[in-house]
Amino acid sequence: ISSDDFRTIEIYASAGSFDRVAVGTRSGVYSSTLGSADWSLLGAGLPDVLVFDLRYVASTGSLIAGTLGRGVWRLAVTELPIFADGFELQLPPEAE
Repeated sequence: ISSDDFRTIEIYASAGSFDRVAVGTRSGVYSSTLGSADWSLLGAGLPDVLVFDLRYVASTGSLIAGTLGRGVWRLAVTELPIFADGFELQLPPEAE
């Protein structure tokens, strides 16, 4: 992954402290512990599309990924080790 592939970055909590960072790329979402050089693909089920925006919602412990053309996806990041569950497509309330 080159530096041109990064589109968004978000710092989020694990085990009670904001100690992880996630980046949205054209190849999915990658995560690392702050200060580490080791990165890993985050979650499963996210389509292989550009992740244009990431947001961490502390009240629900969710990482929200906005993609280009494939919708908005949610991943619960409160459970460790990362991540038993994969990203889930978030439908608008009227579509559920």
